[in-house]
Amino acid sequence: MGAKRLGDLDREITEGRWLVTGSGQLLSSVAGALARAQVVAEDLRVDQRSLDDAFVAFTGRAPESPEPRRKEG
Repeated sequence: MGAKRLGDLDREITEGRWLVTGSGQLLSSVAGALARAQVVAEDLRVDQRSLDDAFVAFTGRAPESPEPRRKEG
């Protein structure tokens, strides 16, 4: 069975599982797109990046990681 298209809001990662990224009123946009496509969602999840996630993205290391030691010699 083919997946229904949800316009610009879709990226199917496995059959029946969709990943949608963005900002603003994204959840209501996705819910509206699902309703217009007559798709009943069994589960909707919202994840947000944490401050730690932003730190790792910015610095490339975990907040609790010590500075790498430089080898002398």
